[in-house]
Amino acid sequence: MISFTWLRTFRWLPERHKSKVRYVGVGLTKFGLIRGVFVRALLLIIACVVVTGCSTTLPVNYVASPSLKGSGTVAVGKFDYVAFENGDRDANQFQKVVSIGEMYIDKDVSKLMAGALNKELIASGFTVENTGDLKISGDIDKFLYDWTGFTETDMYLDVTYKVTKSGKPVYSKSLKSHKALPKVPGFESEAIRGLLSDNIDQLFSDLRDENLL
Repeated sequence: MISFTWLRTFRWLPERHKSKVRYVGVGLTKFGLIRGVFVRALLLIIACVVVTGCSTTLPVNYVASPSLKGSGTVAVGKFDYVAFENGDRDANQFQKVVSIGEMYIDKDVSKLMAGALNKELIASGFTVENTGDLKISGDIDKFLYDWTGFTETDMYLDVTYKVTKSGKPVYSKSLKSHKALPKVPGFESEAIRGLLSDNIDQLFSDLRDENLL
């Protein structure tokens, strides 16, 4: 039988959190992964995370890598981060799949998306002005960071683009991007850049195929 008298170490925890710590402790000791003082040390860390959570803010410096060349004037309209508009996330906060921890970027998600599109258009040879006959806007349906994997983490970006020409809708489509990255610090910012680049490349390819760019 496994004794859990060591849970007295965590008597300061609110009752609603004790079950979470107990559940982890059962798994660790049952399968002989760690014992004794090591269990207590690890569970103390887990208990602190359960109660306080943790947050990280990632810097993102988007650098364009154009996939096509063109000319003309294009307007970049408003992008809405749906999770923020619904009140589920902050304007600069990732969506997530677990309840522990929060991940942020150093700017609003909507501004990051619009800025990346602006940079890619300029790098591709287009002039970006509000008076452009072709206007690109959209909804950011998913901006999710799943860090629950053991060796890899995953980032997802889904954007529904809305393109008008002379005020009339000419294109509407949801484009999805995914990036896997190692579960070590330092790869997140580049993965975010890769997500945005891939998503915008898909958009440009579609618009080129439809003779809109």
